Amino acid sequence: MFPRNRRSPLLIVGAALAFILGAVFAFWPADAQRPPQIDARADATSNAYATDGTYRVQEASQIGLTDQRRGKQLPLYIAYPDAKGPFPVIIFSHGTGGSGERKAPFAQFWASHGYVVINPTHADSFGGQGENPQQNRRGGFGGGGGFGRGGFGGGGGMGMLGRIRRINDDPNTWINRAQDISLVIDSLGSLENQIPELRGKIDPARIGVGGHSLGAYTAQLIAGARVNIPGRGSTSFADNRVQAVLMLSGQGSGQQGLTDNSWSGIRLPLMVITGSLDRGITGQDAQQKLDAFKLSAPGNKYGLIIEGANHAALGGPGEGGGGKLFNQLRDEVGTQSAIWDDIKIATVAFWDAYLKGDSRARAYLQSNALTAYSNGTVEIQRR
Repeated sequence: MFPRNRRSPLLIVGAALAFILGAVFAFWPADAQRPPQIDARADATSNAYATDGTYRVQEASQIGLTDQRRGKQLPLYIAYPDAKGPFPVIIFSHGTGGSGERKAPFAQFWASHGYVVINPTHADSFGGQGENPQQNRRGGFGGGGGFGRGGFGGGGGMGMLGRIRRINDDPNTWINRAQDISLVIDSLGSLENQIPELRGKIDPARIGVGGHSLGAYTAQLIAGARVNIPGRGSTSFADNRVQAVLMLSGQGSGQQGLTDNSWSGIRLPLMVITGSLDRGITGQDAQQKLDAFKLSAPGNKYGLIIEGANHAALGGPGEGGGGKLFNQLRDEVGTQSAIWDDIKIATVAFWDAYLKGDSRARAYLQSNALTAYSNGTVEIQRR
């Protein structure tokens, strides 16, 4: 009599696991079953872009510029490499109610990769002065943002939303923000006098401008987007000293004086980043938020959609809320750190390509490396 065949427990577990995975992938979208392939060199490049750079970073805060013509002070937060320059300059504009110091995570990170980063605090700030940048960097995502699942709503009530709407829709806000950015560019030389440590570090011939939310609106004005202003008609605030522009959760046609024709004259390199959960106050979705990418002149244009990212998540650490990310192929399912990594990778590659003239960074942007690195959660379009 032959003994009964007793299957190994490992075989049983393996068979069960295979059955479960087979069932899961049977209902999983076909493209999710085949994540983009990535080679070791591209993976190493992605990791390098996602981590802090090689430069030790210094910072300066509680300083400002005086605009005699407008009779105002413009507070600044600055992060810069502790090394011999010159370095390209990035001016980064915060969203409604924010401040330059709350965007310290962006500034610190880009500075570690060899940039002088200047974050102005616009007049629409809800009181950002005196904040502790180190505390903001520790804060991570969540807490104090008042942003709901789609980006806005929750925590602040209609009173806060009404205040934000009034600021966003006020043409004086648009005008003053654009003038703030040009004032910073005008004053790069005087900043070296205010902060002796900056002497020799600023390269005024290599300037990029970026922003989040209303800061993205500000950045596109500087890029040359034309807006309809009551009593003035179609108006441009283009500053030709700027070489590249970055928009995080920007605005599309129909908002704040923007029309389908607003971006036709933008020819400089432009990167627009949005998310699948990105909703502005008026409810514009990710496709509408890509209007600046889709309707600007072709050439060196990039449009990114990050799966699971909402309005707040695109603002970097400390912005509160954040979008939930569901992708079973990722090691860190649902984490905001994955979204932040995607943003860091894309933006450093963009700045390196167009402010440093790095051909390898440009090749990276033209490849599928970031899509592969994110296991398909980052969609990149190019024009």
